[in-house]
Amino acid sequence: MFKGFYIAKQEIFDNKNNIFGIELLFRKRPVQYAEIDSNIYSTASVLDIVINNIGIENLIPSGFIFLNVDHKFLESEILQTLSPERITFELIEDIELDRELFSRIKDLRKIGFKFSINNFDLKKHKNFLNLLDYAKIDIVNGEDISNTIKILESNNVLPIAFRIEAEEFYKIAQSLGFKLFQGFYLSKPCFISGEDFKHNKIVILKILNSVLKNEEISKIEEYLKANPDIAIKLIKFINSPFFGLRKDISSIKKALTLLGYENLSKWLSMLLFLSEDKKGLLFEKATFRGKMMEYIVSDINPEMSDKAFLTGIFSILYDYLKNNEVIENLKLDKDIKTAILNKKGLLKDILDILRYIELDRFEEANKLMEKYKITPQNFMKYELKYFEWLKKIKDELGLQ
Repeated sequence: MFKGFYIAKQEIFDNKNNIFGIELLFRKRPVQYAEIDSNIYSTASVLDIVINNIGIENLIPSGFIFLNVDHKFLESEILQTLSPERITFELIEDIELDRELFSRIKDLRKIGFKFSINNFDLKKHKNFLNLLDYAKIDIVNGEDISNTIKILESNNVLPIAFRIEAEEFYKIAQSLGFKLFQGFYLSKPCFISGEDFKHNKIVILKILNSVLKNEEISKIEEYLKANPDIAIKLIKFINSPFFGLRKDISSIKKALTLLGYENLSKWLSMLLFLSEDKKGLLFEKATFRGKMMEYIVSDINPEMSDKAFLTGIFSILYDYLKNNEVIENLKLDKDIKTAILNKKGLLKDILDILRYIELDRFEEANKLMEKYKITPQNFMKYELKYFEWLKKIKDELGLQ
């Protein structure tokens, strides 16, 4: 099932008017007034959308992502699946610094994460000074700004002037010595909308349970093949700079092996925050196309069967979005990309057979079937095999 989401995006500029970073906030509807929702669900939603739906490179080719976080999010294991190089966690202004949070932030900074705090107040946030890389200062309502800047810089904290809503505030900020700036005068928040793919919570829990029990990768692979919406997000996640690994993916099994049990369990936990009870028919179609391609290709060239499955499920994503860049920007195996982007090869031909049959273009489908000696009886055999497989997987996941 598809639901609309919105990401509020506002740039942070340096003193040469270059984009230094962008702040992201989760929105359920497009609004221009402040609607900060910084709990663990919304932060997980932002991460999920940026990693799996939009892509960090499409938002900002270089520079930092500033994500609003609270105490609960920093305690969660979700962020342990992330690569820290381009992430700055922005603490909400009313966060309380206890011993556990102090220790947690120190540990996260050691592995490369950066921290900022919203609406820095010297009296209120003095104990945070040794934990911060940046601090946002309200240029309109802030008190003793000059002294605050000096103290921040003496602690190697870079101040960011925010709420720059008119030229006069920008000039004041420059005269005070700020080097980073954010506000409506420079850039109004804009909203990036898209389709937020939701998942069946029960399925995720079942798969997570298999992962936690360290069941065979091949078994987990079958579960993901029955849920291509989750499989697609897995591969997008591994391709994301947040994960920090750039490898060509030729199979679900390879993706699972690269991620490993521990990271897989944390990633599935993140998806639990974004679950609901219904699954779109689009993904049932993806399952059918993926498995049918796998079965057909395994009888022609067994070494290509894993690639065939991924070709099937990602072709549905391509057919739905009609956007070449979605496929081109993923580190998928070249044979998979070649097939989906309407070029030549075995995978492309088998994909075309399924597409033609879906469109009732049987004459064109028959020509390709004859080329690969696929009889109608064989095709029916593959269909029956798919339904038997699907029933088995649903039985094991308790979905019948």
